Amino acid sequence: MKKKGFKIIMLLLIALLITGAVSTPTYAAKGHKIKLSTAVQWVNHSDEYKLCVMQAYLNAINRLEKLAKNEKPGKWCVVLDADETVWSNIGFQKYLQAIGQEYSGKEWTNWCMKGEATLLPGAKEFCDKAKELGGKVIIVTNRKAPLYEPTAKNLKNIGIKYDALLLREGPYRKDRSKTMRRADVEKGKIQGVEAKKKLPPLKILMRAGDQKHDLYDKSKYKYDDIKDRVNLDFIIIPNPIYGSWQRHPESTVKSIGAPDNFPIKAKVGQEFLLKLNANRTTGYQWQLAKPLNKDIVTLVNTDYWIPKTPGLVGSGGKSVWRFKAIGKGKTLIHLKYVRPWEKKVKPEKTKTFIIIVK
Repeated sequence: MKKKGFKIIMLLLIALLITGAVSTPTYAAKGHKIKLSTAVQWVNHSDEYKLCVMQAYLNAINRLEKLAKNEKPGKWCVVLDADETVWSNIGFQKYLQAIGQEYSGKEWTNWCMKGEATLLPGAKEFCDKAKELGGKVIIVTNRKAPLYEPTAKNLKNIGIKYDALLLREGPYRKDRSKTMRRADVEKGKIQGVEAKKKLPPLKILMRAGDQKHDLYDKSKYKYDDIKDRVNLDFIIIPNPIYGSWQRHPESTVKSIGAPDNFPIKAKVGQEFLLKLNANRTTGYQWQLAKPLNKDIVTLVNTDYWIPKTPGLVGSGGKSVWRFKAIGKGKTLIHLKYVRPWEKKVKPEKTKTFIIIVK
């Protein structure tokens, strides 16, 4: 009877796995605390980030007062981006990390529809000052057409008074660089949803954004061409979470790793990774088989990476070990793949890495 009962339990578990009732966590078990990335932490709760944003807007207000002195009221404007410029979407970034996913258009749309972006320090004061001095406030965002109403509502809820909201919709659907919309603002020929407002030609006195295309045509100008305008008519808001800079060739670096019996070379102070196939659903995990030579290397941390596109339920990932070289010499790192509770069972696998620190 005991054997029969055991077989029944095993069959039920297999059935649950097949139907998906037992699922592999995409990042960590529900309720488990996940440490936010450094960039998200900085934006989420550091005084330094808020001070940087406030500093940018206070400097911009001082500059705008000087620029507007000789301008006729109603004939000029300031142009601002929305996301990470007048408001923060840090709640969205925290949500993505909580569910263990990267950016997706579907999740982004769901977030925008909620209208929960929060006001950034100094943004309202800058927009209010522009209106007080006789200017118009134009919001130019790359959010798409279906998000017009929730975006407008979100702006109203955080107290941003604006004269036009130009999304990537209608004639502007391909205007990722925002150059077409800025040109139409200057010509007094804005199109799309806001065309009914019939704004006159407006001189753009200042531009604010967290990406370079918010400020200038990046296909025509480079850093050296525009750097002096940061203290003149450009307001740049710090955004360490995302941007076109992520596609720069230097955004990646070759990992320092090698197969067994092939030396991994590192310099003192350098960190390196060891990545090993693993599957948490089996109960197995990689552990140190022997103590490290702490005069040469030290363990920084371990992590478990799930593939961006998970396979079948119960499929594996990567056990990632980060080490730091702290002293010159040659040593070995021994790892074993075991079930921790099986104390006297031979490891399922073992790996040995040769480390040479110069």
